[in-house]
Amino acid sequence: MKFLAALQVVAAFSGAHFRGAHFRGTQPFRCATSVCKAFNSDCGGNSECVTDKCYEGKCGMGATCSPAQSVCFTDSPHTCCTGACQGVLVRADCLKLLGLEHGSSVLAHEGVNVDRQCDRVGICEHWPGKATGPGILTTPWAVDPADNVAKYYALSGLTFKTGTQLDVAKVISRRMGRIHGAVNPAKTRPRAVGDAGILKFVPGSFVMRDIVMNYEFGDQKYCIAPILLDGEGGGYFAVGIDCCTDIEFQCGDHNGTAGIVVNSELTNFGQAHINLETEHGPKYHRDGFGIKTDAPMFVHWTWKPEEERNHPSDPRITYVQDNTNRTFCTAPIGVGVEPIGFFAVGDNCCDDNSFSCGAADNPNALSGSLVTDLTGDYINAVKQGEFKFGYSTVPKPIFLSWTAEVLVPKP
Repeated sequence: MKFLAALQVVAAFSGAHFRGAHFRGTQPFRCATSVCKAFNSDCGGNSECVTDKCYEGKCGMGATCSPAQSVCFTDSPHTCCTGACQGVLVRADCLKLLGLEHGSSVLAHEGVNVDRQCDRVGICEHWPGKATGPGILTTPWAVDPADNVAKYYALSGLTFKTGTQLDVAKVISRRMGRIHGAVNPAKTRPRAVGDAGILKFVPGSFVMRDIVMNYEFGDQKYCIAPILLDGEGGGYFAVGIDCCTDIEFQCGDHNGTAGIVVNSELTNFGQAHINLETEHGPKYHRDGFGIKTDAPMFVHWTWKPEEERNHPSDPRITYVQDNTNRTFCTAPIGVGVEPIGFFAVGDNCCDDNSFSCGAADNPNALSGSLVTDLTGDYINAVKQGEFKFGYSTVPKPIFLSWTAEVLVPKP
């Protein structure tokens, strides 16, 4: 029995060597026949390291070390592959890492001294220069625009990391009832101009008057025909009441160039649109040709839109009015970031080509104070931007007033 026990000890000792374990300062057995690299040395595989662990291109602490973003304690950094444990600075992060997010109001939780743990808890760091993006910790003094926006919902102000810029090329200037120019009926998505009161179409746009449909309700006939460019369309439709036959649309001006957005009788015009799509839709839009949308815009076709909007020729139809002096402005924080989670916003400080809200013109500005979207116009502006520019956004973005003041200094 003593001999068997001795064999078990020898086997365990040898296995430990082959796994790269250290025993009284010795190296793995394989290092006797080949060169093994020390901790923090460049490597191309585990077998090159005396520690049996090649992590992110360098020899790590050991075969079972913890990768970056793993929970660690600052008094035991050797558990991390890089030998570095970044301490937590925000209490909410500590509670999350310890699994005590719902015990934030107590000093002890099931025998755990929370404050004492928070003084020591952290996450394992990457090797310098190896981080590929935001980590799991909250860093309101150096926010990465690509970070998880949900980490910052409870904060009233943020400071972004050095180098962060506003993407002013994607500015949205939203004012209900405004005039939108250069609208291409074959390409411009209706939701990209969702705040329009008047649409001025690109030269060559026309109403296809012999593709017509009507819907009769009561004693009125609701007429509709597509607005096209080179035969393509599907997003914009000229409409009118009692001004068409089964073969010809006679509503509006024959020399028209613009449309006034209609905001009355939409249910009846919508039914006429359904009938038109059913019978004629493929003629002006299909895969790769024209626009497919579930939010078409109905307009009165005219060559004098401002005058017609102020003095409607048909009292049965009302139009979207420009009755506000408030323009809502948005610009993404961070260039090339998607999905976008942070937006700089302001009122009456932008147009379709420029954004000058707050400290937007200051290249050193990196902070933003929270703005509450009470009217929903900022989120609607963001949605317009999705269709205008094709960017994607998080479900609940944060809106900030951009400032040169450092709102959250580094601890």
